[in-house]
Amino acid sequence: MKLFVVGADGQLGSDVVRLLSPTVDVTARVMDELDVTDRAALGQAIEASHPDVVVNCAA
Repeated sequence: MKLFVVGADGQLGSDVVRLLSPTVDVTARVMDELDVTDRAALGQAIEASHPDVVVNCAA
């Protein structure tokens, strides 16, 4: 399974990445790398990753 985590630098996001990365292919993006209010950039990042699941931990 491939997981795409937005907001990976926050408390919840960092825990999700830490707990799942040993068993799941995780792509993590932090605030400095991806502006979640930019729909085009967010869509491109998700599309490039081809995830099965997107987890939004961004505040």
